Amino acid sequence: MSSYKNIDLKFNLKGIEDFPPILYKFRNWDNSYHQNLLTHQELFISNVEALNDPFDGSIVVNLNSKSVSKKDLRNLLGIKDNLSIPLDIILEKAIKNFDMKLNAQIKISVQNTGVICFSSSKNNILLWSHYANGHTGFAVGFDTQKLTKAIGELKLESFIKEIFYSDTYPEINFEYDILKHRDVTLLFKAIIESLVTKSSLWSYEDEVRILTFAKNKLLVQFPKDCVSEILIGFKMNDKRVAEIIDIGKNLYPEAEILRCVKEPKTYSISFERLT
Repeated sequence: MSSYKNIDLKFNLKGIEDFPPILYKFRNWDNSYHQNLLTHQELFISNVEALNDPFDGSIVVNLNSKSVSKKDLRNLLGIKDNLSIPLDIILEKAIKNFDMKLNAQIKISVQNTGVICFSSSKNNILLWSHYANGHTGFAVGFDTQKLTKAIGELKLESFIKEIFYSDTYPEINFEYDILKHRDVTLLFKAIIESLVTKSSLWSYEDEVRILTFAKNKLLVQFPKDCVSEILIGFKMNDKRVAEIIDIGKNLYPEAEILRCVKEPKTYSISFERLT
């Protein structure tokens, strides 16, 4: 699993073979918007406030101020005469003001970043309980390479990253130099790191995320050939099972349709092929 320390601000397929070949999205068939995943090939882009972990998007910003001579500071501010306020106090206030604005900008930028969540696991019973309506829902398995290629072609400034699980917030170090412009690339890295790091308590999810900075896009429509598997929870009733099988046969003839089977002696599930 990749660390948040190794973030490249590019969306491309280099290294995509290191990701799980299939990514799963768990949904509730009783929710019409969730049904659109299969019926209309729509992936919904969430923001951080809509995610179920209130700690999502957290980050610690360490601000280190670079020393500056009083002469340089006077030249920058155009100061010729003595001031009633010492230059050290002016610099201290400038650093504090920058710190507040930086944290506020990161927070706003994180809130404006779109998130699409997947899991690399299809047989984790907790995922079926939490995200597929207590095993009565369904899951769609996406071909990772085809999906990332399709989203990349939409030019949404998107990135695919595996979640890094940790017991502490991610940290990023900013160096404040009043004489220079700030590093915009570092700001983007802070945004991404805050959204690809979660508490170790969530590690069972084996999560992979696609992040996008396209603010005006709430839905991503994907080609049908991105779907490799359609999975059905073992508690789904027969009528809904028949509906999904019909949709699968008509819209995704190349995809496998599988139903979960509750194992008789262990806390686990397996799958049987329906088509």
